[in-house]
Amino acid sequence: GHDTHGAMLLGSAMVLNEMKDKINGTVKFFFQPGEEVGKGAAAMVAEGALEGVDSVMGMHISSGLPSGTINADPGAKTASADYFKITVTGKGGHGAEPEKTIDAVVVGSAVVMNLQSLVSREFSPFDPLVVTIGSIHSGTRFNVIAPRAVIEGTVRYYNPEFKEKVPAAIERIAKATAEAYRATAEMEYSNLVKITINDDTCTSIAREAAGKIVGKENVIETPPATGGEDFSEFSSIVPGVMCNLGSGNEEKGTTYPHHHGKFDVDEDVFVDGVAFYAQYALDFLDKNKD
Repeated sequence: GHDTHGAMLLGSAMVLNEMKDKINGTVKFFFQPGEEVGKGAAAMVAEGALEGVDSVMGMHISSGLPSGTINADPGAKTASADYFKITVTGKGGHGAEPEKTIDAVVVGSAVVMNLQSLVSREFSPFDPLVVTIGSIHSGTRFNVIAPRAVIEGTVRYYNPEFKEKVPAAIERIAKATAEAYRATAEMEYSNLVKITINDDTCTSIAREAAGKIVGKENVIETPPATGGEDFSEFSSIVPGVMCNLGSGNEEKGTTYPHHHGKFDVDEDVFVDGVAFYAQYALDFLDKNKD
């Protein structure tokens, strides 16, 4: 879906360029690479993208919202998103002689299952936390006991204290589980993106601008999401707002979740996205021209 963001932003640049004499200030367009790995925004900041910038606005297409709607809410918008990799090392051998081995498949499976208890038994249900195992790779053949298993996953949260607590808990469980099976486990952990918090004033301007484009009745509210967004690298430095553009249309088959194999977008909403980008920039500058 990120190509849709670039396409709409480019369209907005064309629109604003045609009316640049009416703009009360300067608009800078960020065509950011690397959002998928959570590093693009930080690299742009390091290279000076925010120089001279007073505020930022971003938008993400959403198959989970109806086409023709726009979402902009104040406060916490998206969660911190981390990455971890656990490498389990056992002892390989013949599938017919398991007693001579330390089965990394069994150990890795036990680690995955034990990590499920973190959310349910170690952290408060009133503090949102997601621990997801996205992949586990081990073994080469049906009758060979694997010496190694690699587990990769992601963690999402809003509580800043979890930045230290969760990695420590994951590593403790992985190492202790592996030890129980006579294996070893090593963990790599990366904090990819921060919590995205929408500024109240910017959100108010965004909601007003969105109402001009899709109608006030189609400016909708949603709960904070546990998805990650490195727009936070910008909005943690200058005030900003991250919005969502609805693209869910059952007749067009565009309601599949993001990252689903059948994910698609309703291209008819692109005109709303182009207009919304431009309208927000105009409205923000009009309100801050002094």
